[in-house]
Amino acid sequence: SDEGYYVCTISNSTGGSVETNPVQLTTIPHITEEPVSLENVTPGKPAEFTVKATGINLTYTWLWQTPEHLFPQNRRGYVGNAQILRINKVVSNDEGYYCCVICNSTGGKVETFPAQLTTIPQI
Repeated sequence: SDEGYYVCTISNSTGGSVETNPVQLTTIPHITEEPVSLENVTPGKPAEFTVKATGINLTYTWLWQTPEHLFPQNRRGYVGNAQILRINKVVSNDEGYYCCVICNSTGGKVETFPAQLTTIPQI
């Protein structure tokens, strides 16, 4: 990646030089690993969705079912910089599709493909 901070140094033949202020170059985040669907998760057991991305100053927002629906705060946990969504004790109501929106500080944004969670039916 070419992301980073750049400085331009200008010099002349008499040995004088001047540097510009640093300029930061960023690109949109790039997903390197999509979350994988989790099938037949046993209720009461944990489940984790993982995403990996490259970029600078990334933030992660996990969505459930629709773009406007965040997974309930009291039912989720994050590992690391939110690259992992952890559901501590899965219940059947957790079934559905999950995706992650990844943003950087300059407004670059990318969304993962949906990953599905299903549970083992309880009798």
